[in-house]
Formats: sequence, C-alpha cells, structure tokens
Amino acid sequence: MKVENIVTIESENKASIHLVRDSKFWQAWETSAFYFHKLFRPFKINCRYFKVVASDMVYLGFPDTLLETILKESGENGYAVAQIDDFHIVISDLPEQGSFADWKREVLAGKMSVAHSVQTPELAAEAKIPRESLLLAYREIYDYTLDICRRTGKFFRNYRFGLGDRLRDESMQALEMVQLAVQGISDLDAFGLHKIFVRARIELRILLDLKQLSNEQWIFVNKKIERIQELLRLGFCRPSTAGENRSEFSSLLTPCDV
Repeated sequence: MKVENIVTIESENKASIHLVRDSKFWQAWETSAFYFHKLFRPFKINCRYFKVVASDMVYLGFPDTLLETILKESGENGYAVAQIDDFHIVISDLPEQGSFADWKREVLAGKMSVAHSVQTPELAAEAKIPRESLLLAYREIYDYTLDICRRTGKFFRNYRFGLGDRLRDESMQALEMVQLAVQGISDLDAFGLHKIFVRARIELRILLDLKQLSNEQWIFVNKKIERIQELLRLGFCRPSTAGENRSEFSSLLTPCDV
C-alpha cells in the first residue's frame, strides 16, 4: 500500500487499527499505531518523513506469525475484526485511549532527542570496548560466520555463488577484524564493521524475499547481528520489547512500497 493511501485511511481514522501487509510483516501507521501500541504490544515506534505528503509519519510492525495471536486477542476483548483483502485488516470497536496527537508529539520529540545524543560509528570506535565484550563478540561473530557458511551452502545455485559468496566473504572479514583486535594486533575498526553488517542486513532481506531463507531463519540471523552490534557498540537503536518485537526489521528498505 502506498503512503498516500495510508494517509487517506488514517486521516479518517478515529478509533480503529488498520493493519497493512508489507511482505511478511504487518504494519500499523499513525492512529492505528497509537491504538495498537496501547492495546496490544508496546513495540518500537519508527518514524519517517515522506516528501510526497510533506509529513512525518509514525508506524510499527510485527511478523506475519504474530497475526493469529493478535486476532485471537481481539476476539477475546470484544473488538470487531474485518478483513478488507489479503493486505488490509481492520480492528474496530476499541476503547478510547486518549489523544493521538499528543502521543505522536511525544514520540517525535523523543526521536529527535535520541538522534542528537546518539553516537556515530566513528565516535563509537574511539570508545574503549571492555575486553570481555570483545571476547563475547568474537564468539558471536564466529557462530554467525559458521551459520552463514552453512546456510549459504544450501541456496539455489543462482544465489549460492552471488549473494552467498558476498555474505560468506563479509562474515569472514568481520571475524578477522575482531580476531586482530582480540590479539592486540590492530585496533577494532568499528566503522568498517558497522558497514559490513548494514550490507549483510540488506542482503539477508533480499534473500528472504527470494525465498532462500525462511522467516524464522532471517529473524535468527538478524538477532545474531543485533547481539554483535550491542557488544561492540555498533547498534544504537534496539527493540523496546523483547521476544515478539521484530518491527525493526520491517520495511528495511522502503516501507509499504513507498
């Protein structure tokens, strides 16, 4: 669904949740995100400015595997559920939750505050990483590299020697960089590692859409990357709710085909 359509829907939304499908994820935008966040799960809220509508918009997302649970909870709470089509579900008859406008202002203000206080990869590289964290990160990267080598070997031939080769090479490069830092041979290149994992997440999303990875495999590998980024201070935004929250993976490149 295009952002213009979402704006039209949400501009008329008073107290409902419109869930729109994006690949293997469902998203709730604006007022829908507000009600979902209040009534179902306090998932991480993302925000993005869209030139086409000249506005900042807020949204959250969750994997397709959670939809059945959400719909079941809707029924148990007496909410009405209507499936418009395969890409649009509406949950209505919701209890009043206060002012969406006030909530959105607080969300955007918080995002701006974080944006000004967050470290850049270059600054993170200057910070001293405890040796214990470095050793744990090496273990995690070793496991990640081993997992990548195993998974890519099972890809279709078209992808095994293209994207598969790139992922294997990049994972080996990351492992080598941390190994050199652990042995004290060279300083940790945090910015270089950051770029490697940004590329890896793009490649993994492409492989997911090419059906070379299952949704569960994709989430597992991304969680590995998150853990590495946390240990090495490379990842500055992590999910606010553990477990079910996978909204940070939703719309990795272009939310809702916008």
